[in-house]
Amino acid sequence: MVRGGVWHGALHQREEWIDRDRVAHRLDEMDLGYLLNVRDYLRRHAWRFHEVETTLQGTEELFGFRTPAEVPLVADFHTPLDWLTATPLFRSVEAEIGRRQWLWCSPWPLTAV
Repeated sequence: MVRGGVWHGALHQREEWIDRDRVAHRLDEMDLGYLLNVRDYLRRHAWRFHEVETTLQGTEELFGFRTPAEVPLVADFHTPLDWLTATPLFRSVEAEIGRRQWLWCSPWPLTAV
């Protein structure tokens, strides 16, 4: 758990945001405003998540913690924000925002045929 209430493992998955009250919200069910707030929160606190991940990745052998293969190694990035934007959760939030913005601006009607 990171100060501020975000569970560290939340960055390692692609489907849901876990809020400070430990309530899971599926990304595909969140409104665009909430998604934008989540993205902004993650960006503002990138250094916190990076710090926790750096510590955990540095103690893998000592505590038996294993970084999932899809999680980028902190040593491969120059800044905390660079690392964060490569995590599965951040990439999924960005993709969902992009999808929603495309639908919002789409010139085609959204009605079923």
